[in-house]
Amino acid sequence: GGTQVHTAQEDYQSDDLHFTPTVRLGYQFNNSFQIRYNGRITTQSPPLGEMNEIELAIDSLQSRRGNPLLNPSTYFNNMLTVSYEKRPINANLQIVDNYYSRPVGESIFEENGKFIHMMENQKNLHQITTTAYVKTSIMNGNMNIYVRGGLNRLKSKGNTYNHTLNNWFISSGIDYTWKKWNPFWDIGTRRNSLSGETVSNAGQSTTLGLRYRLNNG
Repeated sequence: GGTQVHTAQEDYQSDDLHFTPTVRLGYQFNNSFQIRYNGRITTQSPPLGEMNEIELAIDSLQSRRGNPLLNPSTYFNNMLTVSYEKRPINANLQIVDNYYSRPVGESIFEENGKFIHMMENQKNLHQITTTAYVKTSIMNGNMNIYVRGGLNRLKSKGNTYNHTLNNWFISSGIDYTWKKWNPFWDIGTRRNSLSGETVSNAGQSTTLGLRYRLNNG
């Protein structure tokens, strides 16, 4: 497919045509083992509100300035999954590679004694997430126990900075099926993310729940 982006802001306007293909490949080695690949390219337009050529004061030392020269960014997504399933074991290894070319991110610089916040097209943002998952079923398949873990690696390269974040993560859970009832429990470590020069922290999570299935119809 393709995407055409038309941007018009006061005296500035641009037209961009982007190729946005999607690829899906897979191979089944036998009844238990298979490999799959998904790939796609998309484009993302800059926020129109950030393209206003105005400057607003945040406080006595900071201002936010618009940038009418923002351009669309390109996003490349690749996902490879290797899976194995033979009762009572279900396992897979997944590698997700996300690459953002010229993403829109915040820049902060000093000018005339003030700190200016302005969105700019940075160089790139590269994220690779490797995840391993194993689940086993016991008690005639009524109870499932699983563990999921891996490494989330992000590299943010801006016009004036270069940052890397490595985040190990793991989660585990258990669920049990009894007649129409399904109690479950899940616990996971914190997941951190990096965008530009900002690190976002997601706290540890614990989930305890109970499901009930109604009769069909």
